[in-house]
Amino acid sequence: MRTSSFGQVVSVAAGALLLAGASMAGTEGSAVAPGLEDGKAGHAGKDLYGIVNLASGTGFFAGVNARGQAAFDQLSLNGEVHVGFFDGERVRDISPPNHVVALFRGLNERGEVALEARVLVPGSEPSEFGAYRWSPARGLVRLPPVNNDIDSGPSAINNRGEIAGALRTGADNYQATRWTPANRLMPLAGLPGLSYTYTSDINDSNVTVGYGALASNSAVSRAIVWNSAGRPSLLSVGGNSALAYHINNRGEIAGMLDINGPVASAYLWSPGKPVVRAGPRTVVTALNEAGQLVGRIQPTGGDTHAFFFSRASGLIDLHPRSFYSSEAQHVNDSGIVVGTAQRSGEESLAFRWSRKDGAVDLNTRLLDPPAGLVLHNARVISPNGDILADSSAGMVLLRAGGRGTDAPVLGPLQYLPFEANEPARFTLSFRDRNVRETHTATIDWGDGAGPQPVPLRENKGRGLVDVVHTYPEWGVYRVVVRVTDSAGRSTSLESQVWLLDSFPVLRGEGRLADKAAAPSTVFRLAAPLAPNSKTGFSFQLLGKTAFRAEQLDKVRVEGNRVWLEGVGQLDGRPGYRFAIDATAGDGAAQVGQMAVRITQADPKGGQRLVYQAGEDTQAG
Repeated sequence: MRTSSFGQVVSVAAGALLLAGASMAGTEGSAVAPGLEDGKAGHAGKDLYGIVNLASGTGFFAGVNARGQAAFDQLSLNGEVHVGFFDGERVRDISPPNHVVALFRGLNERGEVALEARVLVPGSEPSEFGAYRWSPARGLVRLPPVNNDIDSGPSAINNRGEIAGALRTGADNYQATRWTPANRLMPLAGLPGLSYTYTSDINDSNVTVGYGALASNSAVSRAIVWNSAGRPSLLSVGGNSALAYHINNRGEIAGMLDINGPVASAYLWSPGKPVVRAGPRTVVTALNEAGQLVGRIQPTGGDTHAFFFSRASGLIDLHPRSFYSSEAQHVNDSGIVVGTAQRSGEESLAFRWSRKDGAVDLNTRLLDPPAGLVLHNARVISPNGDILADSSAGMVLLRAGGRGTDAPVLGPLQYLPFEANEPARFTLSFRDRNVRETHTATIDWGDGAGPQPVPLRENKGRGLVDVVHTYPEWGVYRVVVRVTDSAGRSTSLESQVWLLDSFPVLRGEGRLADKAAAPSTVFRLAAPLAPNSKTGFSFQLLGKTAFRAEQLDKVRVEGNRVWLEGVGQLDGRPGYRFAIDATAGDGAAQVGQMAVRITQADPKGGQRLVYQAGEDTQAG
């Protein structure tokens, strides 16, 4: 089983795609922090969380264990994708050397990490994805087969060090597999009538779950269980199509039924008991050791609601009142649920649900947060209650009981809209539990001058960087702020400063709906929607397909629909064209959608399609 890790779920549509004017300057997008007294916690008492900065960039998969260790992947602002490991005091990069992309796949209670990565091979093209194990004692180990032409990747790791995953044995053919604690490869047998098999999870008894596609119809799947010896059997759960995603140590299994139908639903299977459905249009995201599962209710054309389900309680709608949408991301063995909720037209907020306290906005449970710090999404909760969350200052670890580290805690870089050649005020609030220490700060403004010492104000562990800077021309600048205490401990934060003219911008990130990809492909897009604009464009794909745009050639806008074309690198190789058909949402009732096509010039002329995913609109 994944030890408190957040992994892929059912293929979902593109995430938030929003059209915004240039007045939306700044990725953190709020007013300037005026002084040292901002950012006090909104709740007094023992139910408080200390804050630890982990990473500035967006992460997609993450895990945390009861020892206070965390692992995650992050897409940094410069486009690099790393896997980081937090040992309780500091973060280290555990990605393979010369990697093109590295993705987190699981963390166990011993601090072992399962990951996959593509690496640059000297004199050759980037390798296929390879499976890796990392541990504090042994470091990074490549798992067999050690062959740069074979695609392999893990999906989960149990507390014994057994890793479940898959090998790609052909163009569209995957075979489920396991790796032993001694790193020996053990391919798992398939079943008659199935064309390929995947694994999703593994428990501490080495029982593995996953699914396979019918050879006669690849859109139809069957849930599979492999016992500890590796022998497969179909899981009898009903439905026209079934997927098994999670298994706990009691042998209970959660997954999805009829995923391609109008009434897809999550299910719970328990040994010796009939299978139960959570309810129509439910999507499961996690299962705990008590047989409780969580996820989202996803009605057609409406808002999503977080839910909790067990045999004893049935389906419980966790959706907070007055909010537009919500989703439960994870649940620990005590039944405490974490996730996100959003009011119509407003930013999302990280939430926690429990029988004792009901729905709680985690922003009201922070111990002395820096000004401007807003928690947007609680991803995963450990057995002892620690939470990994996305915030306006990047990924943070929330330590239960107010615990933290001795390093400074930084809030986001904040500023108001400004123009080129105009002095602009930037502020960043920080906190330090060691109130007698003093601090220094540097800022690299991203305009070629390098890190510059900047003044700050502080008083008894509460500080503020408050500076003025002028950018001479339009552009998007990568800013790095570092605050160091008098004991030599430092925390850095990356941010993007968007300095654009008055034209609108299309920005968003999420997962592309792609039935052929496992896992689905993550995208990040930022495009200034102005003719001949050369600044501020960024488009990346992260997953089995890695693409980075280099140039935007064409822009066409009709209302909230945008068509973009340009060139970029696919898997580190230049010479590919991309076409994007995007419909921007409004942050409320209208959901953003996006389709992507990547082509390569054909020797006979024209373009050859090499990748396609997303909502297949293809118009324009």
